[in-house]
Parts: sequence; structure tokens; C-alpha cells
Amino acid sequence: MKKISIVLSVFVSLMLVGTVSFAQGRFGKDSADCVNYLNFYRDYFRQKNYKEAAPLWAKALKYCPPTASQYLYIHGQKILKYKIANYSGAQEGKEKLIDSLLMLSRIRAEYYPKYKVKAEENYVFDLVEYRPENDSQIFSVLDSVINEAGEEINPDILVFKMQRAIKMYKNKELDEDKVIDVYGKIYPIMQKLTQKETTGKVREHILAASKVLDNAFISSGVASCDNLEKIFKPRFDAADGNADIIKTIAKILSDNKCTDSDLFLNAIMSLDSLEPSSTSAYMLYQLNSQKGQFKEAMKYLEKAIETSTEGEQKIGEMAMELASYAFKNGDFTKAFSTARNVIDKYPAEEGKADYLIASIWASAKCNGNEIEKRAKYWVAVDYLVKAKKADPTLADECNNLIHEYSRYFPKTEDAFMYNLTDGQSYKINCSGMSASTTVRTIKK
Repeated sequence: MKKISIVLSVFVSLMLVGTVSFAQGRFGKDSADCVNYLNFYRDYFRQKNYKEAAPLWAKALKYCPPTASQYLYIHGQKILKYKIANYSGAQEGKEKLIDSLLMLSRIRAEYYPKYKVKAEENYVFDLVEYRPENDSQIFSVLDSVINEAGEEINPDILVFKMQRAIKMYKNKELDEDKVIDVYGKIYPIMQKLTQKETTGKVREHILAASKVLDNAFISSGVASCDNLEKIFKPRFDAADGNADIIKTIAKILSDNKCTDSDLFLNAIMSLDSLEPSSTSAYMLYQLNSQKGQFKEAMKYLEKAIETSTEGEQKIGEMAMELASYAFKNGDFTKAFSTARNVIDKYPAEEGKADYLIASIWASAKCNGNEIEKRAKYWVAVDYLVKAKKADPTLADECNNLIHEYSRYFPKTEDAFMYNLTDGQSYKINCSGMSASTTVRTIKK
């Protein structure tokens, strides 16, 4: 208990004479004793003999002003943690040791401003470890540290903030809006940390913390789409073209699978206006498609293709998607012209484009006599043959359809009635499409 009293009395004296000792030089008025005890305790400290280092460190703390050495406080933390871990007396004495430990970080933050953020983070870590029940205090201190550190924050601090907010929510000390507000403030900070050019263990640490943060929020019970929209819509309305805020809102909604909301659609539209890109245009295509807005979806997919810088393969895939989307929504003319364009520009997608054109022809409504109505299946089979040649992976599907479509060829006697025989050339015009093909008939 005597050693504990020494430590605490030193802190009191430091608070009273700090400014005076600073004026008396780095090692203060008792410079000889200060330097000696610094050296004495360090000898034991280097050997990790914290038990023997403790009383000598306490002497150094007594005779040295805060300016003597930052390591007096860094080493002191390890020494006091050792004493706390090995303390076997009354709880009151242990609490005083914890008070002393916390005070070390405060003094370091005050006298060594360059390392203030680090010192305050250590204060939080110690508070969480030794006073975990003090939710309100920890919550408040975390706010202060986050504001002070900014983008230089330790990602664990952000996780602590989220976890503490959720704990207080479950204890009915915070409401849903406050928990969502906490996430909304710390989420962009964590995102900026993940975007920094870091490598190795630092990078792994940041990414792991980011995942813990998101998982904590998602499992908190407050992250419903209705709640998120209620909280973030006013922020979106007040963003006034601030791309960073809008990106954060869009990312939070996306991560929580709230992409069906009008807020998400409006956020992406706003981003596409502020920072046009193929990515935002493609996302708007998907969103409008989900809502059944065919024309809007087509417009944005075409924009995504036009603005894409991802290379021929990706652009070809999107162009093929455009053709398929048009076909599924009944715009055969657009589907056909787009697929033809794919064949001309993107060889890697040629087989798929031929396959789609075959489907377009087979689905087209052709007027006229019996031959004119059935001739479309000749063209469809022509394209299926091309498709499996261009892309062998489509062979099985193509062969199945060739077999199916061939059943609709006209009978030999029917073709004969129109002066047509197998192998004869035939031109067809149907639904705005035209093709040259070959007569094929079903023989009995």
C-alpha cells in the first residue's frame, strides 16, 4: 500500500507544480535525482523485471517533471498493468492503481501533443479493459478521441464506439436513432481507412475491423431498411451535392440490402449526375430494371456501355446483356440490332449473339402464307449452327433447339405447292428483320 500511496501523491504534486517544473528545464529542479532514477528503473524495465522497476519508477516520477521523458509514462503503463494484474489487496487499492494508470495517458497527451492521439487511444483501451461497466463515460470519451484523431484513428476505436452504442441500446440507454446516427458518423471514417494505401498486417487489421463494425451494426436489430431510410433521407436532402455524403448513404443502404428503396435509387441517380461513371449508370440500369422501368433501364445500360473504360471483354458482355434485356422485354428490333452490333464488334460474344438472334427469329410474328410463317425457323436454325461453331460451349443447347425448331419446318408437299424444294435459296422479311436462308422440309 505504501508504494501505491507514493504513486498517487506524485500525481497530485505534478498537477500542482507542472508549469513551474517546465520552466526549470527538461529534468526539473531535482535533475540529478531525476536522471538517476530514470536510469535505475530502466535497467530493471529492460529485463522485464517490473516488480523491481516499480519503486524506482515511482521515484523517477516523483523527481522528474513531465518534460523529462515521454517513456516515463509509456513504461509506467506496463509497470502499473503488471501491478494491477498481480494485486491481491482490497479492491479500493486496485481501483487507485487503475486511476493512476488512466492518469498517465492524460499527462502524456497534455505534455506530448505530437502523440496526443495515441495517448488518448491508450486511455480508451485501458478504460474499456479496466472500467468496462462505465458505458456512458466510455461512450463520451470515445467521441472525444474520434473527433481528435480524425482519419488517423485506430480502427479498433471505431469498433468500440459501435459496440458501446449497441450495448447501451440493449440496456435502453440509447434509442434506435442514436445507434444509427453513430454508425452513420463512424462508417465514412472507417471507409477512408480501408481506402488508404496500406499493406501487410496493418491492411489486414483495418479490413478485419471494418467487417466487425458492419457485422455489429447489421446484427444490432436497428438496421432495418425503414429505419435507415428514416435517418438518412434528411441527410440526403441536406447533402446539397456533397458526393462524399451521398456515397456514404448509398454504401450503407447497399451493405444492408436496402437497394429497393427510393432513397437508394435517388442517391445513385444523384451520384451519376455529380460524378458520371459506367458503374453508376450500370447500377441505375439494375435498379430501374427491378422496378419494371424498361425504358429508363435501357437508357442507363446504354450509357454504361458508352462510358465504360473496362476493356473490350466487359463492354461486349454489357452489350450482350443489353440485347438480351431488350429481347426479354419484347423489343425485338432493339434486341436484333444490338446483337448484330455485338457480332461485328465483340468476337468473344459472337456465339451468344448468334444464339440470341436465333431465339429472336423463332419468337417473331411473321405474316403471310404457310411457308412465310414457317420460314423463320430456317433462319433460327442457321443462327444456331453459327452459334455452336463460334462458341462450342453452347453446342448442347443449340442442338436441342435445332431439333425443336426443325419440327416446325414445312412439309415437302406444302413447299412444293409454292414451287419450293430443299436446298433452294429463300429471302424472308419479318418483324423489321430480313435474312437469306435455305429451304428445308419435313419428309414423310
